[in-house]
Amino acid sequence: MIYEKVLKELLENPNGFSGEVLANRLKTSRNSVWKAVNRLRREGYIIDGSTNQGYRLSSETNILNAEEVRAYLDPKITARLEIHKTVNSTNTRAKEIAENEQTYLRRNFMDSIVVADSQSDGRGRKGRRFVSNAACGIYMSFLLHPAEQVREAVCITSATAVAVAEAIERLVRTDVKIKWVNDLLINGKKICGILTEASMDFESGGLKYVVLGIGINVKHTDFPEEIAEIASSIEDETQVALSRNRLCAEIINSVYDMLTNEASYMDEYRRRSAVIGKRVRVIRGDETYDATVEGIDGMGELIVVRDGQTVKLNSGEISIRL
Repeated sequence: MIYEKVLKELLENPNGFSGEVLANRLKTSRNSVWKAVNRLRREGYIIDGSTNQGYRLSSETNILNAEEVRAYLDPKITARLEIHKTVNSTNTRAKEIAENEQTYLRRNFMDSIVVADSQSDGRGRKGRRFVSNAACGIYMSFLLHPAEQVREAVCITSATAVAVAEAIERLVRTDVKIKWVNDLLINGKKICGILTEASMDFESGGLKYVVLGIGINVKHTDFPEEIAEIASSIEDETQVALSRNRLCAEIINSVYDMLTNEASYMDEYRRRSAVIGKRVRVIRGDETYDATVEGIDGMGELIVVRDGQTVKLNSGEISIRL
C-alpha cells in the first residue's frame, strides 16, 4: 500500500523529501503521497511539511511501528512480529497463535512476538490488573518453545529480568534493580513487570510452549491511587524521553541473546537484587510472615531466614518492609 511505503521512506530518511521526489521514488502521484501523509497525520504521526523542505517525520513521533522496530532488530531474529493499537492482552494473543496448529508446528524457539500500544485487560501475577494506557508503555509477549534451546525453562523470568534491565541501561543512564521475582525498579519505583505462563503437554509431560509477557512503563502514566506511590515510568524517573520503537527492539534483542546464551546470568541477577539483606514480608497462599532475605540460589529461588530457620522460596511474592 502507498501509505506503508510512504511511512517506510520517511522512517528510513530522517531528512525527508519533497512531495515530487517522494512520488517519483514510489512511482506514484503527488496527490497519492499527499493523501498518505494526511492519513499518517490522522493516526498520530507528526510530519513536518513546507514548500521548501517537503515532508519529514518529526523525532517527536513515538508511535509503535513494526517497520521501525525491525530496523533496530538483530538480523538473526526471525520471529513473526505483530504490533497492535490495542488488544485485550498480549499474552492472550500469543496463546491464540500457539494454539493455531499450523503456527504451532513451526516450533521455532522464538516463534512470535506480540506488541501492543495498549491493553484493555492487561494482567500481572495472580490476575491483578496491569495498567496499560495508550502511548505510555510497551506491552509485549514472546511465544517461546524453550524445551529446544533454553537450558532451564523455570528460570526464564529471572533471565528476562536481567535482559530487560540491561536493555534499558543501554539507552539511558540509570540503575535498574530487580525485586524478586518479576519486577524492575528505578529509584525504588516499579517500572516493569514480567509474567511467564507455560502450557504443558499432558501426554509427554513436557512443555508445549511458554508465553513470556513484559509490561514496561516508558512515558508518564497516571496510575490508580492504590499504586501511585510504588509505580512510575522510565521517563518520570530519569527525565529521558525514549523512543518506544528503539526500546522495544533493544528488549527483543536482549531477551533473545539472554535466553539463547550459555553464559550464566544469575550473578548479575543477584547484583541487581533490591531485596538481598532486606527485611521483607512473604506472602504464599494464605500464609504471611516476615523474614530476612539471605540470598538467591542458582535456580532463582529466594533464600530467607524466618525465626532462625532458613527457607527457600520458589513461588509466592514479597514486599519490602520499611
